[in-house]
Amino acid sequence: MSRSTATAIEPCVLLRFDFRVVEQLAQRHIEWAQLLITYFYAHVLHVQADAYLTRSHTAEQRYRLLLERHPAGSPASSSATWRPTSGSPRSG
Repeated sequence: MSRSTATAIEPCVLLRFDFRVVEQLAQRHIEWAQLLITYFYAHVLHVQADAYLTRSHTAEQRYRLLLERHPAGSPASSSATWRPTSGSPRSG
């Protein structure tokens, strides 16, 4: 099982479950299968956009884009934090 951390912006309840259960539900129920397909599609689009950004922009350009999207003092820059976990530089 992977290790990851989360920082909540608002009070919430986090659920953790074995992904194999979701796969079994998707085999039995069309709604779960559709949810799984939607999730995978969104994930692929995110990975593709991230790969494009990484290949087409320098580190400095990506940093400037980050600052434009989340200016200092905005809620996103002050309350959401990323903390790497041991073993994986991209986890969080």
